[in-house]
Amino acid sequence: MMLALDFESHYDSDYSLKHMPTMQYVRDDRWACLGCAVRGCGEDAYVHPESLPYVFDRVPWDQVTAVAHNALFDGTVLAERYGKRPKAWVDTAMVAKYAISQGWAPADARTNLAWWGDHYGVPKGDTRAAVDAGGEALAEYAMRDVDIMLRILQEYLPRIPAMERELMDLHVRMAAEPALRLDTDRLHVAATKRPPEASIQLRKTKVFAEALRRVGVEPARKTSPRTGKQAYAFAKNDAFMQSLENHRDPRVRKLYELRTGGTSNLLAQRAARFLAVGQPFPVPLWYYGAHTGRASGADKLNLQNMPRQGPLRESLMAPEGFKLIVVDLAQIEVRVLAWLAGEEWLLDAFRRGLDVYRVFASRYLFPDTDYDAVDGDQRRIAKAAVLALGFGQGANGFQEYARIFGIEITQARAKEVVQIYRRAHPNVVRYWDRCMKQVLRHGYQELPTGRRLTYPDMQNEGPQVYFHRHQVFSKQHVGKRDRIKLWPGLLCENVVQAAARDVVMYQTLTLHRAGLKLALSVHDEAVLVVHDDDVPAAREFVDRTFATSPEWAADLPVQGESHVVTRYAEAK
Repeated sequence: MMLALDFESHYDSDYSLKHMPTMQYVRDDRWACLGCAVRGCGEDAYVHPESLPYVFDRVPWDQVTAVAHNALFDGTVLAERYGKRPKAWVDTAMVAKYAISQGWAPADARTNLAWWGDHYGVPKGDTRAAVDAGGEALAEYAMRDVDIMLRILQEYLPRIPAMERELMDLHVRMAAEPALRLDTDRLHVAATKRPPEASIQLRKTKVFAEALRRVGVEPARKTSPRTGKQAYAFAKNDAFMQSLENHRDPRVRKLYELRTGGTSNLLAQRAARFLAVGQPFPVPLWYYGAHTGRASGADKLNLQNMPRQGPLRESLMAPEGFKLIVVDLAQIEVRVLAWLAGEEWLLDAFRRGLDVYRVFASRYLFPDTDYDAVDGDQRRIAKAAVLALGFGQGANGFQEYARIFGIEITQARAKEVVQIYRRAHPNVVRYWDRCMKQVLRHGYQELPTGRRLTYPDMQNEGPQVYFHRHQVFSKQHVGKRDRIKLWPGLLCENVVQAAARDVVMYQTLTLHRAGLKLALSVHDEAVLVVHDDDVPAAREFVDRTFATSPEWAADLPVQGESHVVTRYAEAK
């Protein structure tokens, strides 16, 4: 049975979801429930706060699928303030997102109820005015929200695969029913720590550039998208900066650490936010946050984008009497690309448990070197090639990517490695063209699960083809959708990332169905909270699950690696 919910709550200029994460808002002393629209389980009314405990006590929650729009909020309220947890959650904002991604709903659609209300001819009304008016005006407003979300549910939910429905439920529970503990002492130190003077000085671009030159590193430059002029490639996502993090010279690594640790007080701000949210600590993620279906960071916490080292990861812990089992899929995108393209020699290497970077190095890059004789430098350049060149990257891009691994190669050698990779992977190269032809013919790519990646509003401009990304996946302001050039490598990367997402999510759901508590999901990694007594059996099941492919990818060789830890940062 289904029960639709729409909580209304007090907020003001300083206390609102615009300024704080959901869990912090719901746990705040200023919290006040103004009522809840309820439809289902024999109820169809706006229930006032004093009656909600009585109504909720009559609901058989272990048999109920709860429905809400932005269930991260309603689920948090229901669990934190009323102690109720339904059998399953359906979030109609997530339903709308999936419908948009599949091309069932317009590409310029948004996920908010105001857009859908206009779409269905049921205007949502003004939230602030309804809250200020209270009484019947607020009740009517809340019940209208339920009407709109049930329209979304009726139109699209029957078409959504069971796996995606389960993933929606799982995303709600990671946020609304948290399990992680915080090391508050460590976070307090991080929240009040001032960067060292060296970090403050290295914030200055000229100072950082000169410091690099003194240790023998010439700073890379890039063209600024804003000014069109040359600028140093010192942004944290620039390949040059990433290369400094893993540089062979410890002096260079130290400069990188000081620069990135001192570029802002972002770390202190995030540590303070963790403390303000409290514990147990939630993991809010946007379901289907990217065009490929991957989740993205949400609710001002963005746990998909934490520094690899430092107090944030170190502060996330298992509760007393429990451990974290952290598991991830090894080289999943390389495996999925080989499987989709039918690159049998590479699949065979994975099935035999070989180091595929050594295989590529000994067989193709350094053919006079035996597999067992491949040294560290040879393996590093082979690894960079295998990870970078599967999506059509050229010599210039490969040169930059190699720096991330601490590899400096000439333009001529980069061109040679690119050609060697393409000769060694003829099926991958052909697959790029297959991806392009499918999208040009159909406007979408179909994944092994039947899920689609759609490319709306394609346009030809001479030999080039562009599409306009869906509004919900665009970085532009509302009303403007990203204009993206279609090319074979991009389409191949999209379908590989999407298929890899489906594999990881299938395995994660297998663990969830078995009763294991998922606390955090980051791309190809799952973090589970397990009681100490259950760890041996649970880890064996986790390892077996992550070594088993879904039925729709039965011949895909997969392998997981698990760690049992107390702190998230301890998992390598």
